[in-house]
Amino acid sequence: MTNFNIMSLGKIIIVEDDSLSARLLQRNAEKLDYEVVGNFSNPQEALECYKENDVDAVLLDFQLGDEWDGSELNARIQEIRPVTVIFITSADDDESLQKILTANPDGYIQKPINSRELRAILQMAIYKTKQEKALTELNETLDEKVIERTRELDVAVTSLVKEMAEKEKVQLKLERALEAEKEFSQLKSSIVSNLSHEFKTPLASIRSSAQLIKAIGDKEGRPKEQKHAHRIEKAVDSLTDILMRILLVEKDQDAVYSAEIMTFNLAEFMKGLLQESQFDKVDNVSIAYEEQLAGVEISSDKRLLKQIFINLISNACKYSHPNGTVYLTLNIENGTLIFVVKDEGIGMSSETQQQMFHRFFRGDNVGSIEGTGIGMSIVRRCLDALRGEVNVDSTEGKGTTVTISIPIEG
Repeated sequence: MTNFNIMSLGKIIIVEDDSLSARLLQRNAEKLDYEVVGNFSNPQEALECYKENDVDAVLLDFQLGDEWDGSELNARIQEIRPVTVIFITSADDDESLQKILTANPDGYIQKPINSRELRAILQMAIYKTKQEKALTELNETLDEKVIERTRELDVAVTSLVKEMAEKEKVQLKLERALEAEKEFSQLKSSIVSNLSHEFKTPLASIRSSAQLIKAIGDKEGRPKEQKHAHRIEKAVDSLTDILMRILLVEKDQDAVYSAEIMTFNLAEFMKGLLQESQFDKVDNVSIAYEEQLAGVEISSDKRLLKQIFINLISNACKYSHPNGTVYLTLNIENGTLIFVVKDEGIGMSSETQQQMFHRFFRGDNVGSIEGTGIGMSIVRRCLDALRGEVNVDSTEGKGTTVTISIPIEG
């Protein structure tokens, strides 16, 4: 007989070979709100029922007859799956009770059984079993998490070890490349220095010879020879300037960029620079120059100032549109030389402006316009030597304005 109770405290199976005791036990259990899944006198039938139903407890008569005893049936039940087993017994002698305890049940109750004792033993036994089950499940879950986490850590460690090994290889390659670059740079600087030295001596001789020819032509009234001698001087000056620019880029900053202060007339310096350089010959670009510096003398490094001015004006002319105009403004404000170069040429993107002072860098919009990419690097390093500052305002396609500020002694 089976009775289902939706609000039951738990499901139980009763195994009792005495029919009267079995009925009384079931009645008491149901009154206590337990659902009796099955009530059997046959142990084999009880086992089959247990296989098919998930129950919370089994009430098992310890003395089932000659073929089975409670201890054997309990062992068979636990083999299927663990469950709370409470032995029922009519024995009260020490030997019988010792046998029951040896079978290791979750509890036992003696006949005759009353509801209070049954409630207490069922509640305690089922609670104990549920707690043990929950603890087992928790341990299994934790074990699974530990295993999974360990697996993840193993993968992470393996990946990290591999990554570190790759980084070490890359680092080694980088160190070798840097060492090779350093050696190459030293070799290149040595070659440049030697070539510069080798060029300077013959250039000085050529210049001296040109000056001599010019002097003779002037004395003897030979304007044609004077003209050619003057052209030779300009060519020598141009080559000398190129050599200096190369040295400014290649040599150590402290050795080459230390300022050599001298006092000179700023207006005459600027006039001579514009006449010598002939910037307006580049695509017929016009130079609009504004200054009010008549008679003003300053103390600075003419050599470095010349490099700054020439490179800025040259770039403005080079990157202007044909027949365009480059605007130059030169002033002194509060002991600071302010030089502004403005063009209406191709301009620069913000990305180009961020890199324009790097050696050999050229913008991506210069097209076929010739250039080496060292001019602005020279400007930057010359300004550093003179403790100057630079500001660039440029819009691609609209032009560029470069403003430099250099402290001077007037």
